[in-house]
Amino acid sequence: GINGLGYMHLYGLGVARDADQARKYFSEAAEANNAEALYNLGALYVSGVGVKRRNYPTALNYFSMAAQKGHTLAMHKLAQMNLHGVGVLKNCDQALNMFKAVAERGRTVRLLSRGFSFWNNEDDPDSALQVYLVAAELGFEVAQANAGWLLDDGADLRGGVPTSAARAALEGGAVEAEDAVQEAAGGDDPLMAALLALQDLTSLKIPAVAGSLDSLRLYQLAAEQGNVEARLKIGDFFYYGLGGDG
Repeated sequence: GINGLGYMHLYGLGVARDADQARKYFSEAAEANNAEALYNLGALYVSGVGVKRRNYPTALNYFSMAAQKGHTLAMHKLAQMNLHGVGVLKNCDQALNMFKAVAERGRTVRLLSRGFSFWNNEDDPDSALQVYLVAAELGFEVAQANAGWLLDDGADLRGGVPTSAARAALEGGAVEAEDAVQEAAGGDDPLMAALLALQDLTSLKIPAVAGSLDSLRLYQLAAEQGNVEARLKIGDFFYYGLGGDG
């Protein structure tokens, strides 16, 4: 596409390197709302390549437009600029929100997809709850709200033992799980670190989770991160007398 032509001219891939021509291609693609082109224009204005001079506010504007279209690298750049006050007044809250958005697009997001598949495609809410609880303990707002909803809807892990389906999803089989645990013990895998914290892979037991109080706790965690639906649910809990002493 046109953005690709810009990339080729910027780095001299098969053509003479020409940053000015690259900018023109990126601009043309950006007019068609191409998120990658918007990000590339932001990068040019941050670095001063292909433009007359660096312009951080303009770069911020392009990164913002790309981020609105779901561009993860643009979100990260916005977080950095807000954190350090580059092209914008320093805003740690905004930086935190953007870093959170980036983190929630990381590899652990596969847990959310697996949990949804258990609930929506396989009609297995207990396994979905198991998977969402792992993601919830990692701080995923959506997982916290979804786990709360599943508990509210009747799913539970009352016995403290994961279902066979969830066990397979979280461990990939007993042998693979043990290998992964050993690797995670000396590595930086957040998924396996969470599993280690939540369950003993030898006995495959986790704390029992069931009922309105656990559901409320999860909704409160999600609400603290700004989840509107969770806040409404908390209101319902206290309105109907399910939340204990106010």
